[in-house]
Amino acid sequence: MMQKTTLLRPLIGTFLLLQSVGLHAQIRIAESWNSLSTGQIVRIASLRERPDFAWKSDTAAVRFFLNLPAGYARDSALQWHEEGGLAGVEKRTQEQWLRSPLQLATEVYNYGGVLDELDFSNLWYAYFPSDEEGQIVCKSARVNAQLSRVKMSKGLEFDVVHNRGEGALFLLGVPFPLDTVSQRWMRLPSEQAALLPGTEHRFPSEFGPWSLQAFGTISFVEKERTISDYRLTIVGQKDLRDQILEQTLWQSVDSGTVQPIPELYVAANLLNDALPDLLLLNTLSDGGLELVLWVSDDAPASALMREAGRWVLPASADTRANPSAN
Repeated sequence: MMQKTTLLRPLIGTFLLLQSVGLHAQIRIAESWNSLSTGQIVRIASLRERPDFAWKSDTAAVRFFLNLPAGYARDSALQWHEEGGLAGVEKRTQEQWLRSPLQLATEVYNYGGVLDELDFSNLWYAYFPSDEEGQIVCKSARVNAQLSRVKMSKGLEFDVVHNRGEGALFLLGVPFPLDTVSQRWMRLPSEQAALLPGTEHRFPSEFGPWSLQAFGTISFVEKERTISDYRLTIVGQKDLRDQILEQTLWQSVDSGTVQPIPELYVAANLLNDALPDLLLLNTLSDGGLELVLWVSDDAPASALMREAGRWVLPASADTRANPSAN
């Protein structure tokens, strides 16, 4: 008897769905374990008119909702589909990125740079090397900036700190929660961090490995290294389409001068997708350092990554006065 009732559920639901757009739509039907309410049927009928209707038939749609517990589960699932389903989630995520871009920082003392762009009301996370080799740990953190107790130079100085007891590789502020439970892979440079021409690093991805490749020519003039035609690219596949993409991440502006070569700070799965993300370290002309974050999340359709954040550590007064000492 129970099996027969179960088989009839989608048929009953389909009949009610047809009623909702027919002459008997005014009949009020209460929700139960084996039927949908009038309001739910009307909402499904409205979904049916949309091009992104997620089911092959009315029966399949009704069966899907009848298999959910009555009440909140069905209503929340209806709302999720009314808001666009997975496409709606992606759209809202992109809107969140625009309203509150990802922010990058490091734990630092006597910081003399500009903190105006850091929003400490964001959700902040600290990243640490895991005890397991090749893994990185993401932990929620309270990040704040406070006036330095001991000044090292003129002007305002701040300490950018967090509440975790151990030092973090870097800090990220994001507009939505991150998964702090799942394992995340990480690659650190072994010995040579500088991405010299001829360097290649390979990173895991669910669609095949990605490759970070550096191109260019190295020559020495009076024992001083010169890089010509330097270019740093990332190559890989980011979805099920059999399409290999290549994207230039860094390219020297003037090939005839000595250029500081970017370094690989860390490569890891940092955000919510399973594709690689990169942190590159650049040396500025005044001796300061700049971290540049490239993420695969919400990258343009024709690209593998997008630049998502920068963090500049200004050079000290001694370094600015004597750049060769850096």
